[in-house]
Amino acid sequence: MTRLLLSALSLLVVCAASASEQIVPWGSDLAVITATLTYFLKAPESGPPKPGGYIAVAPETDRLPESTRYEDYYRELATLERPPPRDAFTSYLERNQQTYPLGRIPSTNRSIRIEKHDEPPWNAVTSSTSKLRNDVILRAPGYSVDGASAFITFYFCCHLEGAQAFYVLRNISGHWTVVSTEYRYGLQPAL
Repeated sequence: MTRLLLSALSLLVVCAASASEQIVPWGSDLAVITATLTYFLKAPESGPPKPGGYIAVAPETDRLPESTRYEDYYRELATLERPPPRDAFTSYLERNQQTYPLGRIPSTNRSIRIEKHDEPPWNAVTSSTSKLRNDVILRAPGYSVDGASAFITFYFCCHLEGAQAFYVLRNISGHWTVVSTEYRYGLQPAL
Protein backbone atom coordinates (compact mmCIF):
# COMPACT_ATOMS: atom_id res chain seq x y z
CA MET A 1 0.00 0.00 0.00
CA THR A 2 2.77 2.43 0.95
CA ARG A 3 4.71 1.60 -2.22
CA LEU A 4 1.59 2.22 -4.32
CA LEU A 5 0.98 5.53 -2.55
CA LEU A 6 4.61 6.61 -3.07
CA SER A 7 4.41 5.67 -6.77
CA ALA A 8 1.21 7.68 -7.14
CA LEU A 9 2.80 10.66 -5.38
CA SER A 10 5.89 10.40 -7.60
CA LEU A 11 3.69 10.43 -10.69
CA LEU A 12 1.79 13.41 -9.32
CA VAL A 13 5.09 15.23 -8.70
CA VAL A 14 6.19 14.59 -12.30
CA CYS A 15 2.85 15.82 -13.64
CA ALA A 16 2.96 18.89 -11.39
CA ALA A 17 6.52 19.56 -12.56
CA SER A 18 5.48 19.52 -16.17
CA ALA A 19 2.81 22.09 -15.44
CA SER A 20 4.69 24.40 -13.10
CA GLU A 21 8.41 23.54 -13.63
CA GLN A 22 8.86 23.24 -9.86
CA ILE A 23 9.38 19.68 -8.69
CA VAL A 24 11.34 20.40 -5.53
CA PRO A 25 10.21 21.44 -2.99
CA TRP A 26 6.84 19.71 -3.02
CA GLY A 27 5.13 17.65 -0.34
CA SER A 28 7.66 15.54 1.52
CA ASP A 29 10.55 17.20 -0.34
CA LEU A 30 9.57 20.59 1.07
CA ALA A 31 9.28 19.18 4.60
CA VAL A 32 12.65 17.35 4.38
CA ILE A 33 14.47 20.35 2.87
CA THR A 34 12.96 22.74 5.42
CA ALA A 35 13.83 20.46 8.37
CA THR A 36 17.37 19.96 7.04
CA LEU A 37 18.12 23.64 6.43
CA THR A 38 16.50 24.74 9.71
CA TYR A 39 18.77 22.26 11.52
CA PHE A 40 21.79 23.48 9.53
CA LEU A 41 21.01 27.12 10.42
CA LYS A 42 21.56 26.27 14.10
CA ALA A 43 24.80 24.34 13.49
CA PRO A 44 28.20 26.03 13.78
CA GLU A 45 28.99 24.70 10.28
CA SER A 46 26.41 27.08 8.82
CA GLY A 47 28.80 29.99 9.24
CA PRO A 48 29.40 32.82 11.65
CA PRO A 49 26.36 34.23 13.46
CA LYS A 50 25.28 37.45 11.77
CA PRO A 51 22.34 39.58 12.93
CA GLY A 52 19.74 39.29 10.17
CA GLY A 53 21.97 36.74 8.43
CA TYR A 54 20.70 34.16 5.97
CA ILE A 55 21.67 31.09 3.98
CA ALA A 56 21.49 31.34 0.20
CA VAL A 57 20.18 28.23 -1.57
CA ALA A 58 20.88 27.70 -5.28
CA PRO A 59 17.68 27.86 -7.36
CA GLU A 60 18.26 24.39 -8.82
CA THR A 61 19.39 21.10 -7.30
CA ASP A 62 22.70 19.58 -8.29
CA ARG A 63 22.82 16.29 -10.17
CA LEU A 64 25.17 13.37 -9.69
CA PRO A 65 28.02 13.05 -12.19
CA GLU A 66 27.07 10.73 -15.06
CA SER A 67 30.47 9.03 -15.07
CA THR A 68 30.11 7.45 -11.63
CA ARG A 69 28.45 4.05 -11.31
CA TYR A 70 26.00 3.09 -8.55
CA GLU A 71 28.54 0.57 -7.17
CA ASP A 72 30.98 3.44 -6.57
CA TYR A 73 28.33 5.35 -4.65
CA TYR A 74 27.48 2.31 -2.53
CA ARG A 75 31.19 1.98 -1.62
CA GLU A 76 31.23 5.67 -0.65
CA LEU A 77 28.01 5.20 1.35
CA ALA A 78 29.74 2.56 3.45
CA THR A 79 32.24 5.20 4.62
CA LEU A 80 29.56 7.27 6.36
CA GLU A 81 29.51 6.92 10.15
CA ARG A 82 25.71 6.51 10.24
CA PRO A 83 24.56 5.68 6.71
CA PRO A 84 20.92 5.97 5.65
CA PRO A 85 18.81 2.92 4.89
CA ARG A 86 19.96 1.41 1.59
CA ASP A 87 16.57 1.93 -0.09
CA ALA A 88 16.63 5.64 0.81
CA PHE A 89 20.12 5.87 -0.67
CA THR A 90 19.00 4.07 -3.84
CA SER A 91 16.08 6.50 -4.15
CA TYR A 92 18.55 9.38 -3.69
CA LEU A 93 20.74 8.04 -6.52
CA GLU A 94 17.76 7.59 -8.85
CA ARG A 95 16.28 11.02 -8.16
CA ASN A 96 19.57 12.85 -8.61
CA GLN A 97 20.16 11.74 -12.19
CA GLN A 98 18.66 15.11 -13.13
CA THR A 99 18.33 18.59 -11.66
CA TYR A 100 15.15 20.11 -10.28
CA PRO A 101 14.22 23.79 -9.96
CA LEU A 102 13.47 24.82 -6.39
CA GLY A 103 10.38 26.65 -5.26
CA ARG A 104 10.18 28.94 -2.26
CA ILE A 105 11.46 27.46 1.02
CA PRO A 106 9.59 28.80 4.06
CA SER A 107 11.75 30.28 6.81
CA THR A 108 11.41 32.69 9.67
CA ASN A 109 12.93 36.14 9.13
CA ARG A 110 13.93 35.18 5.56
CA SER A 111 16.84 33.21 7.01
CA ILE A 112 16.76 30.83 4.01
CA ARG A 113 16.61 32.43 0.57
CA ILE A 114 16.76 31.15 -2.99
CA GLU A 115 19.68 32.98 -4.60
CA LYS A 116 21.91 32.28 -7.57
CA HIS A 117 25.68 32.72 -7.28
CA ASP A 118 27.82 31.97 -10.33
CA GLU A 119 30.87 31.40 -8.14
CA PRO A 120 31.02 30.42 -4.47
CA PRO A 121 30.65 33.72 -2.56
CA TRP A 122 33.65 33.16 -0.25
CA ASN A 123 34.18 36.87 0.44
CA ALA A 124 30.55 37.49 1.35
CA VAL A 125 30.42 34.42 3.61
CA THR A 126 33.57 35.38 5.52
CA SER A 127 32.92 39.15 5.62
CA SER A 128 31.55 40.56 8.86
CA THR A 129 29.64 43.24 6.92
CA SER A 130 27.74 40.80 4.71
CA LYS A 131 24.53 39.16 5.90
CA LEU A 132 25.26 36.00 3.87
CA ARG A 133 26.16 33.19 6.29
CA ASN A 134 26.50 30.41 3.74
CA ASP A 135 25.76 29.32 0.20
CA VAL A 136 24.11 25.90 -0.25
CA ILE A 137 23.61 23.67 -3.31
CA LEU A 138 21.08 20.94 -2.54
CA ARG A 139 20.51 17.53 -4.03
CA ALA A 140 17.00 16.04 -4.06
CA PRO A 141 16.21 13.82 -1.07
CA GLY A 142 15.82 10.06 -1.38
CA TYR A 143 13.25 8.09 0.61
CA SER A 144 12.99 4.62 2.09
CA VAL A 145 10.27 2.43 0.57
CA ASP A 146 8.18 2.71 3.74
CA GLY A 147 8.44 6.53 3.66
CA ALA A 148 9.87 6.65 7.18
CA SER A 149 13.44 7.71 6.32
CA ALA A 150 15.01 10.30 4.05
CA PHE A 151 18.57 11.01 2.93
CA ILE A 152 19.71 14.38 1.61
CA THR A 153 23.06 16.00 0.87
CA PHE A 154 24.24 19.48 0.01
CA TYR A 155 27.42 21.41 -0.70
CA PHE A 156 28.20 24.55 1.28
CA CYS A 157 30.95 27.17 1.71
CA CYS A 158 33.26 26.67 4.65
CA HIS A 159 36.35 28.69 5.56
CA LEU A 160 37.48 29.21 1.96
CA GLU A 161 36.94 25.58 1.02
CA GLY A 162 33.95 23.55 -0.04
CA ALA A 163 32.22 21.05 2.19
CA GLN A 164 29.43 18.52 1.90
CA ALA A 165 26.70 17.74 4.43
CA PHE A 166 24.96 14.37 4.77
CA TYR A 167 21.65 14.24 6.64
CA VAL A 168 19.45 11.29 7.55
CA LEU A 169 15.93 12.14 8.68
CA ARG A 170 13.08 10.08 10.15
CA ASN A 171 9.41 10.82 9.87
CA ILE A 172 8.34 10.87 13.51
CA SER A 173 4.64 11.42 14.13
CA GLY A 174 4.27 13.18 10.78
CA HIS A 175 7.27 15.51 11.21
CA TRP A 176 10.68 15.08 9.56
CA THR A 177 13.40 15.04 12.21
CA VAL A 178 17.16 15.01 11.66
CA VAL A 179 18.62 11.87 13.27
CA SER A 180 22.13 11.90 11.80
CA THR A 181 24.48 14.49 10.35
CA GLU A 182 27.96 14.27 8.94
CA TYR A 183 30.16 16.92 7.32
CA ARG A 184 33.14 16.39 5.05
CA TYR A 185 35.47 19.28 4.30
CA GLY A 186 37.80 20.21 1.49
CA LEU A 187 37.41 17.42 -1.03
CA GLN A 188 34.37 17.13 -3.28
CA PRO A 189 33.02 13.68 -2.30
CA ALA A 190 31.24 11.52 -4.85
CA LEU A 191 27.96 11.56 -2.93
